[in-house]
Amino acid sequence: MTIRHPQRRAAARGLVIASMLAAFAMGAPRAGAADAAAWAKARPSIEAALTCASIDKFKQAEGTLASAGWNASQGTDPVTLPVPLKVFGFDTLRIAVANDSGEQVYRAFLPGITVAQLAKAAKLKPGKDGQHYSRATKLGVLSAGTEEGVTALTCTIDTEG
Repeated sequence: MTIRHPQRRAAARGLVIASMLAAFAMGAPRAGAADAAAWAKARPSIEAALTCASIDKFKQAEGTLASAGWNASQGTDPVTLPVPLKVFGFDTLRIAVANDSGEQVYRAFLPGITVAQLAKAAKLKPGKDGQHYSRATKLGVLSAGTEEGVTALTCTIDTEG
């Protein structure tokens, strides 16, 4: 179908440009078909670690995380994932994973979600400061607060004691 009217052609061109800009604005790299299977396999392990449910199979997911630019020595610097993960019903594309000699930290960044919304979904209790929420799990402590100006869910596991 050819658009003959110049204004309609300009509008159509504008829509194409707008959709391309929107795709770039999403900011996350996109997983290719070959990566999709790896992410489908790794997703449950990473989500379980982020929610302090289990870290039993997390080691197997590290290779998939590495394909998104993560490395074990980067500390709590976040990495942007090519596919969203779900934590307590919320999507996240940015996570941080750190493992030092005394603790392991698994953090999900949740822009657009308030700390109170996250605390309710994760069944966290308010802390003394009224700004943070947390609860103990079988693995460690699950907490919600603000990191880098964004609502974040953090699972902290003490590996020494």
